[in-house]
Amino acid sequence: WQKLRLRYKHTEWEKNTLKFELEFSEAKQLFIDFILTKKRTNVEIDAFLKSYTKQVKVKLESLTARKFTKDELAITKILIKELTINLDGKLKELNVVRKKFENTEDPTLERGISSKNTGAINLFDTDDIEEVDGILIWDGADAFDKEKIEDD
Repeated sequence: WQKLRLRYKHTEWEKNTLKFELEFSEAKQLFIDFILTKKRTNVEIDAFLKSYTKQVKVKLESLTARKFTKDELAITKILIKELTINLDGKLKELNVVRKKFENTEDPTLERGISSKNTGAINLFDTDDIEEVDGILIWDGADAFDKEKIEDD
């Protein structure tokens, strides 16, 4: 069960990573197209980047001038196709793993955990305290002695 849970969580993480990479690659393709069409000002670039999440925006801003070429655009298009195929495969795998995990019963529920009496004393028990004129007075009895007497 634990192995199935780990596999399910790992597959889910891989799916999320692929999804982010695909989102970034698509944004990168649009960004390169945007930059290559004409010389852009910082205001235009900032306006373009506003529509993306913070993580994608940071990665796009970190691109160097060497990345704004037609060769890089072609490579990005190929990468998008690969990521789309990988993401589709990962979604199918995730569905299979999820069904397998959800149909497997957690063995820890079968064992259960029973509470056993460890002889602990409730320190908040107020049987030996009385109140006189708003003042709490302890009668001086030893709580451990009382427990021993009750056990006998």
